[in-house]
Amino acid sequence: MGVLANRLRARVKAGEKLKCIPHILQNVTKPGPFKARIKRITEAFPQRFRFYHPVQCPGGKFVHRPKMVGSKEVYTCQNGSKQVFQRWKYPNSFFKYRFGRGGEFAQGLYAVLRKLGYKARLLLGYWRGADALWVEVWHPKKKRWIALDPAAKHGYGRKFPKPGMRVISLLNSKSKLVNRTKDYQFKRSPLTHGGY
Repeated sequence: MGVLANRLRARVKAGEKLKCIPHILQNVTKPGPFKARIKRITEAFPQRFRFYHPVQCPGGKFVHRPKMVGSKEVYTCQNGSKQVFQRWKYPNSFFKYRFGRGGEFAQGLYAVLRKLGYKARLLLGYWRGADALWVEVWHPKKKRWIALDPAAKHGYGRKFPKPGMRVISLLNSKSKLVNRTKDYQFKRSPLTHGGY
């Protein structure tokens, strides 16, 4: 968990340094009712940025487990060829090149919401050797946190129900990590006998 917590801290710290709203998002950040504005901003991400995952090798096979070399993921295909995916450390790089993964999408949304003055926090869920990042924003009238997944087409209010998932959150780079697992407990569906 130490490595994941450090990664979350680094994402939050970098997200707080956004100097201005990126040009590609300026028309969706216009004023409006809270839910409509947040939903419009969140759902602009999958329309305007390309989600890069997983890596496809020649022959159509996918490689899911990379080797990290600095900030790059190196994928070795079955035929021995290698593909490299650059992870962005700062939101400005993500906004400039317009592609990334869940981590870049979440960090970008977090940075934009903070720049607009919203109370937002970045969350990290991890389970069975995998992890995911997403954002929560504080709803001032409902007095509760709303989950946002900027990598999903309908990301407003979307939670990540994974069996055995542990969740930590960080409000800003100076706050302490908070365990949010109880807010994201996996609930078995009576319709699917344990499916999502």
